[in-house]
Amino acid sequence: MAFVYLLTNRSMPGTVKIGCTARLPEQRATELYTTGVPTPFEVAAYWHADEKRLLKIESDIHALLASFRVQRNREFFKIAPEDAKERISQFLGKYELLEQRRAEDARRATQEALDQAVQTQKYLAAQEAVRLWEQKKEHVWSQSNLEASRAFGKSLDDINRMEDTPGNLISTLVWGLLWISTLGVVPIILFLLGADPETKTSKNAREVRERYFDVRGGIFKSHRRNHFESRGVPYPFNDDDPV
Repeated sequence: MAFVYLLTNRSMPGTVKIGCTARLPEQRATELYTTGVPTPFEVAAYWHADEKRLLKIESDIHALLASFRVQRNREFFKIAPEDAKERISQFLGKYELLEQRRAEDARRATQEALDQAVQTQKYLAAQEAVRLWEQKKEHVWSQSNLEASRAFGKSLDDINRMEDTPGNLISTLVWGLLWISTLGVVPIILFLLGADPETKTSKNAREVRERYFDVRGGIFKSHRRNHFESRGVPYPFNDDDPV
């Protein structure tokens, strides 16, 4: 059991003492009647209070009446007893709501701090994932080449060598000579008439190479995405962009 008390003393007219005690208010008033006080204190009013929050309640009441306080280190207030009683009664009537609001504010502040810590941690994790990716992407690119070669049954070098045939070499030589000897006039005319300097073998090699690039790019992007998603961080690339 605990109390907020309001004491008066006829030797101090217009002044009240406001405090809290875990004993009966009358007992506290008797304790304060010492040789330095000419007349005894009287209990003008008291209120029940939560003992666990007693010091907090006392501090809040003193803050409420701070403009009436005689000295900051004393519990005496220059205010009429009835006025003090009314103010304290109104305050304590709203105190539970005030405490709930304070608890909610504290909970919200704690949650915001936790959210900020989580966001900071996510940001640091994302930065670390990018750093690690920069270190390994060349290796991943080489690995993607190997996987694409296995998928095609031939490497990129093998595909490029598909064009190294006598027919392709002769075609390239003929078109080159025509371009040089006629200053490009004859090749342009032939091209406009439907002639194609690219041989069937070259076209086939080009188509295979393009498919190879698509497969290699898809493998590379898959490894890249897995690198970030496995770490639980946002994927910072657009897979529609070429690699």
